[in-house]
Order: sequence, then structure tokens, then C-alpha cells
Amino acid sequence: MVTRTLHEGALFVGECLDGKFTPGEIRCSNCNGLLEEEIAKAGEAYLVCNSLAKICANPVKVFTGAAEMHRWRDRSWEVIARICKSRPSESH
Repeated sequence: MVTRTLHEGALFVGECLDGKFTPGEIRCSNCNGLLEEEIAKAGEAYLVCNSLAKICANPVKVFTGAAEMHRWRDRSWEVIARICKSRPSESH
């Protein structure tokens, strides 16, 4: 089953099947466009919406650096994986 979890302005999309979670994409909660990680020369890191419609304010999320961005992303996936693991298997 595809899961869509809103977390701090980003939509985490993955798959939860029989208690096993597979991370997928991080999407914009405003337009569903794919969020891309960008790192500036000054060291700041950003999640930027790549929607062709260009209707979203960019960057969508700002971090002090790549390490902070990756910790935030990884923690978010871990929380979603725990939720998936705790759900009883659905019968078909």
C-alpha cells in the first residue's frame, strides 16, 4: 500500500507492505512536485520544488547544512517505517 505522510511541509511517499516499509520520494505538499536537495556554496542546504508550474515558493525548506537536511530526511523516513511496522498486515 502506498503511504503519503505530511511532515513539516513535505509529503513523504513510500510503500508499506506486510510491515515492511520502502522509502520513495519526497514531494511538495503544495503541488505534489518532486522536491530536490540542493546545497549552496555557502553550505546551506535546501529542498526545492521542481514543479513545471513554478507556483511554489522556493526553497520549500531550508537547513543550515547538508548533514542537518539528511538527518531530518532520515529521521522522517524512520518514523514512517516504525508506523508501517506497527500496523497489522491487511488481509487480501
